[in-house]
Amino acid sequence: MMDDDDSGSDDSDNENYDDDERCLQLITVLKRKKEYPKRTRKKINQLVDNFLNEVEFDVHAMFCDNDSNAHEYRGLDSSRDTKDEVEAIVRSFPEVLSRRKEFIWDGEDERWVENGDDRDRDYPIHYLTLLENGLCNVKAISFVPLVVRLSIEFGWLNEDARGGLLIENGRGNNILQLLTHNDIPLNVICEGQSRYHHELIDNKNLLVMKQLRQMGYLKKEDIQNYGLLNILCIKSYYNIFAEKRFKFFAEWDPTLLIHNGRHGLLPLYCAANSGSIQAFQTVFEYGLLYYPIKKGISLLFTKSPLNRTPIQILCKRYGSEKVMEVVEDTLIQYTSSSSSSLNLDHATPHLNIVDALLSAAIDEYVHLDCVYFLTRRHPDILMKLLPQLSSGMSSTTVVLASKNDDDANGNSNSNSTSKNDDEISSRSNINNYRDDMNDGRSNSSSDNDDSSGSSSNLNDNFLVAATTTAHPKKRKRKQKDNNK
Repeated sequence: MMDDDDSGSDDSDNENYDDDERCLQLITVLKRKKEYPKRTRKKINQLVDNFLNEVEFDVHAMFCDNDSNAHEYRGLDSSRDTKDEVEAIVRSFPEVLSRRKEFIWDGEDERWVENGDDRDRDYPIHYLTLLENGLCNVKAISFVPLVVRLSIEFGWLNEDARGGLLIENGRGNNILQLLTHNDIPLNVICEGQSRYHHELIDNKNLLVMKQLRQMGYLKKEDIQNYGLLNILCIKSYYNIFAEKRFKFFAEWDPTLLIHNGRHGLLPLYCAANSGSIQAFQTVFEYGLLYYPIKKGISLLFTKSPLNRTPIQILCKRYGSEKVMEVVEDTLIQYTSSSSSSLNLDHATPHLNIVDALLSAAIDEYVHLDCVYFLTRRHPDILMKLLPQLSSGMSSTTVVLASKNDDDANGNSNSNSTSKNDDEISSRSNINNYRDDMNDGRSNSSSDNDDSSGSSSNLNDNFLVAATTTAHPKKRKRKQKDNNK
């Protein structure tokens, strides 16, 4: 007895056979058209025009279908359609790639109607990237490199648009920016399913980016020009981070980790603002690995145009205890790991605490919390920086006691002028040291070039100012001794 499945398979084979027979008959009719009466030839011509128009219209609709309802979606599907099939139909109707979405399907009336939404009148390449609800079009996004190549080949889009990659959609995003977006299906509740969907998107988008890079359509400067790394960090919804795409960008151009992107924000600030602990920890770790000597640690405390730091943003959301635990874990993991964990070609040097502290102290864009953080982790740093501090501690105590006695006897007014002069002198000495440090930084090609340690280059003026800023009488005596 024949199974139902076998019966269904036979019916499908019969339908395919009938379709093929009808197509062969149509081809025969078209080949012999000249042999037919004039009226028949005229009718065939009309039907051919209608046929080609209908097929072209349907192909364009297939490229532009971005219905978020899986049961209603009729667009390209990489699990069903091959790239060879898509390229074949595009070569038959190449103009479909250059036409915007002018008509949409009306499900109630079951007919095509004019598209009245100007924000939804985009090119087919945009609909291959995103669905109507802003989520990733997982089924069609893998066809983006093919469409870019064919668009350039046929010259339908502006050459500067790079095959449509740089054309913005109705919401102001180009294809490269759309490829950095993350999403989680709104109807997914299970965390495991959400993470699986996210990893699927991360893998598919990463594959598209790699193909575009190999084809020469994605360039290194695009990451900075279009804020791709910052978009990737700030779009870390639901505490899930596109780690693979982030590593792709960061390893391609590590300088982006310490440079302000669009709107003057660091990637670490964007990651903290997204609320994703994973994003924050990953970006911070890469900052330490590529800029370990001093800049990596200061990223935590670098101020934004609104005068807020990444660590302040995250502490406000999760509390300082949890955030500092993440920071400490990252620092411990960094100091105990090697560069091989990230496939780096060079050995990763460790944090130079002296350079990091001095850099944080003189950099106006780094919050003073960085100095406090470093001195708490390394209490002996002041002894390394200021070798005269220990020997002069006793004399400083005497000076303080003498000053208190003078104040108690009403002599504070007579000392105010001397104190102001000393503060001006101290400020001048620190500025001299700041200029020396700036000259040193301008002559350095990168953060890693400073690994020899700048503490040996401390000048006497800075030591005098730093050790006696809080004690003007001691500093004045020291300066007189130097003058003699």
